[in-house]
Amino acid sequence: MDSSHFTFGSNSLTSEDGNSIMMEWERDWMKRVAEIICSKGGDILNIGFGMGIVDSFISDSKIESHTIMEVHPDVLTYMKDNGWYKKAQIIEGDWRTNIDKLKLYDGIFFDTFGGNREDFFNGFLLKLKTLLKVGGIFTFWYPYNKENISLNTFCNDNDLSIEYIDLPVDIPEQQHKNGKAYIDPKLQNVLIPAITNNSNIAFNKNFI
Repeated sequence: MDSSHFTFGSNSLTSEDGNSIMMEWERDWMKRVAEIICSKGGDILNIGFGMGIVDSFISDSKIESHTIMEVHPDVLTYMKDNGWYKKAQIIEGDWRTNIDKLKLYDGIFFDTFGGNREDFFNGFLLKLKTLLKVGGIFTFWYPYNKENISLNTFCNDNDLSIEYIDLPVDIPEQQHKNGKAYIDPKLQNVLIPAITNNSNIAFNKNFI
């Protein structure tokens, strides 16, 4: 977790050392993510609140329950001040210490800041079938426009189907003038990986 102070602006969330954590231009992206993970209804989990953009779309969807996991104290304070503790079930803390306490969900989104991607792939992803119901859908922050061969192989070997949903993105130049960029400014589209759990059989092969 980044322990620096986070600041909420009118259209951004930034850290005190100049890192952009989330920006308003991501709204269309987060709307599509919410549509994907809420498409089955049921119980929905979002890991990483950020500016709450995706959670706003989730809360407007036809679902049974909405759970948010968040670790950063400044974000948790923002959530309390803006009524999120009444809108959803809030789990305070890091996913690494809470993952074994979670129930099964119909849809999950994973978007944390400052984490190690290898830790995600070889930690969280390998636990996915303990969190995702059969038929449930999972996606995560994936700022690329090319398919990941290793991810595809992992899904195929473990009875997970994967579909990449193409989404155009419009990244304002100002994003890269103010603060550190967290995405390629030349990117014009991203592929959102929608991963569906096809069985409750345990994984037979690790992610490489």
